[in-house]
Amino acid sequence: WDSTVKGHQNSEYYCIVLQYTHMLDNDRLNALIKMLNRKNDISRSFSFRFATEEESLDISGFKHNAIAPIGMKKQIPIIVSSSIMNLVPPIIYLGGGLVDLKLKLANIHDFATKTKALILNISTPR
Repeated sequence: WDSTVKGHQNSEYYCIVLQYTHMLDNDRLNALIKMLNRKNDISRSFSFRFATEEESLDISGFKHNAIAPIGMKKQIPIIVSSSIMNLVPPIIYLGGGLVDLKLKLANIHDFATKTKALILNISTPR
């Protein structure tokens, strides 16, 4: 991460949205973010990891297993797994701010557009 480069292709943190039936492909995520940054002359590797519970609470304002991508304490870029964009109907459920509360989004396409999410092929089926 390079703090001098601005833009959501180069962020210290990302909110990742993927289906529970898929798992994050860290190598693919690393390669795609590196590719997005090629014009910024950032040639090094990125190292992604899940935020600790403390970092997550500080960034989002939500506790573990309650994180909602809307209404976060700090604005961070959202990455939506491209596999979600093919859902029919395009409905998804996300964290709703409390452990037992879910947020139903009736149209993932509207969510991705309004949040300016990056749509990337970052997951593989379990």
